Amino acid sequence: MARSSTPSRRRRSSSKNGENTTTQYGLTAHWAIARRHRKPSSRWTRGRLCTNNQTGPLDGGSPRREALDSAERARLLSAYQRYLDAFNDSDIDTINRCIKYPLAYIGAGEVTLLEQFPINPAEMRASKGWDRSEGSEIDVVAIGDTKAHLVLRNASRLRQDGSLIEEVTGFYAYTKEGGDWRMFAISDIVFPA
Repeated sequence: MARSSTPSRRRRSSSKNGENTTTQYGLTAHWAIARRHRKPSSRWTRGRLCTNNQTGPLDGGSPRREALDSAERARLLSAYQRYLDAFNDSDIDTINRCIKYPLAYIGAGEVTLLEQFPINPAEMRASKGWDRSEGSEIDVVAIGDTKAHLVLRNASRLRQDGSLIEEVTGFYAYTKEGGDWRMFAISDIVFPA
């Protein structure tokens, strides 16, 4: 855990045994915690729901409003699950209720404002043979009072026989409107099988 220390002119100092580091703002962090090594992996583990549990900056100040964050995270994940269920059910009316239009679609080097959802799941079903998506990992990256960021990692779009069509990742920005979280920006990257 970090704790405040007297401001220092040194930008960074660390002990040789890896115990403490002083940041440019004079804050001390335990280095062994700050640089935990993870097993290298080229992929995230499929089928696990992920959430970011960061509780605030290393400033020794007051912690984030964790109770509010926990409740808001649950509301945001519920809003995203409504969208996913509607997508999987090819229910474009429910998808539209999950979105605040115009929807900013972030594509390859450009942003487009859309007045309708860019994908019709029923058409995707017919054209690609898509039956279902599996292995979605969802990460609430950040959540504020009126805006939140959510990431979908490694969703596999499959045919009825279970064969892979493509994998997709997505970034979603949400806004809180009338107490409900609604998507207002989306960016996806699709990796064909």
